[in-house]
Amino acid sequence: MVLSFSTPFSAETINDPCYAKVKMPAIDLYVGTTDPKEHLRVYKAQMYIQDVDDATYYHYFLATVKGVRQSSFNGLAPKTISCFQDLADKFISQFIASRKEKEPAHTSRRSTRAAGILG
Repeated sequence: MVLSFSTPFSAETINDPCYAKVKMPAIDLYVGTTDPKEHLRVYKAQMYIQDVDDATYYHYFLATVKGVRQSSFNGLAPKTISCFQDLADKFISQFIASRKEKEPAHTSRRSTRAAGILG
């Protein structure tokens, strides 16, 4: 299969057949505001009980990611994903990094109170 768009999946990954009778996991879509490790854990647990192969895991995973998060994931370097573990590793590293960039520096109540007392 030749694609007309860039994808992080290798040619082998794209062409891997997946099971025809798979129930889409009943989980919340990942939008980047929750823990990506937890999303991945819940997804894997629901796919595991269906007794599917590696190809089915990665073919269905991106359907559990929504919006900008899915677009940025599709922007990964072409042909860098050849198995579900590659996909999981890139998902975790990409989204943990983006969450760290967005986290504001927090000042604890204790240090704020102490500053008021001392200052």
